Amino acid sequence: RVRVKRRDGSPIERTRYATGTPDAPLTEAEIRAKYRRMAGGIVGDATANAIERAIDALADNAPARDVLRPLSTGARRS
Repeated sequence: RVRVKRRDGSPIERTRYATGTPDAPLTEAEIRAKYRRMAGGIVGDATANAIERAIDALADNAPARDVLRPLSTGARRS
């Protein structure tokens, strides 16, 4: 937070919050990009994409087990 008093005595105050905090939350696109960046390095891009699609399908009442399926089919990256 920065506070500055002008020559005329009136104050100016600016606050900038770190991205990803409650005061400056990530957008859905930023969350997805972060997920892909983090998960892709662990399980590989194809599996990370399959997991993301399965999670998206939960909104359409897809079975929750579909989220875990990509992890149980040899998803560990060597």
